[in-house]
Amino acid sequence: MKNSVYILSVLLFLACNNTPKDNALVTVSKDTTENVTMATSAPELDGCYFSNQNKDSSNLKINIKNGEVTGTLNYNLYEKDKNSGTISGSYKDSLIIANYSFQSEGVTSMREVVFKVANGELLEGYGDIETAGSIVKFKDISQLKYQDKSPFIKKECK
Repeated sequence: MKNSVYILSVLLFLACNNTPKDNALVTVSKDTTENVTMATSAPELDGCYFSNQNKDSSNLKINIKNGEVTGTLNYNLYEKDKNSGTISGSYKDSLIIANYSFQSEGVTSMREVVFKVANGELLEGYGDIETAGSIVKFKDISQLKYQDKSPFIKKECK
């Protein structure tokens, strides 16, 4: 029992002195039957992000609370139909993984979107996709490439 208390004390000390860089969940075990989990939000990521490349523009407004992400996402791609909708998903390990429900040409569709948080910017993920029911999803999120030529940059909301 003394060893468990000592180990718990050391782990709590380390957890308090080492702030997780990506606001991940930190779990400290007291014994095999009881876990104490501390969840953190990512309020520094809340807000509006804009991306511009050539004649294309996109904007994203997000709110992250207890690892849950909600927001709006709009794509204005040159000479293509505008996509406007909402996102709902999760934030973990510097990744926002969400379902994007959007309207385009009067049709509602849903697809998965992934954004990697890097240096205060959001990089959109691209990769092989598949259809799962009525949702277009990535085949393997670990294999995504991230668009760094036109990152989503945080700016004041309009």
